[in-house]
Amino acid sequence: ISCSIRAPSPLRSIQARARRLASNSTGSLLVLKIAIALFAVTTLFAFITLPVEFDASRRALAWIDRSGLGARMEHEKAKNALFWAAMTYVVAALGSLATLIYYISMISGNRRD
Repeated sequence: ISCSIRAPSPLRSIQARARRLASNSTGSLLVLKIAIALFAVTTLFAFITLPVEFDASRRALAWIDRSGLGARMEHEKAKNALFWAAMTYVVAALGSLATLIYYISMISGNRRD
């Protein structure tokens, strides 16, 4: 006879606790809605700052060109590196949006387990 016991992951226990809180009382539901609203603000901030990040990469590349620190081949490498550095902010914003959608679906009960 084989028996495997799997300990719950921390994420699963947090999700279960959030579902219990959401279903238990209106006070807890209000706290969760406030938390989601605050998280929505941080998500909005992540998207608002995206143009700033791309502009910073553009200005850094212009500074490298003006200062004469790099040759043409290095310019292309720096351009590529700065582009992908800015793209990390895009990925973070999209991840934040996905998490926000997940929390909204969890609180609204439209989530399938």
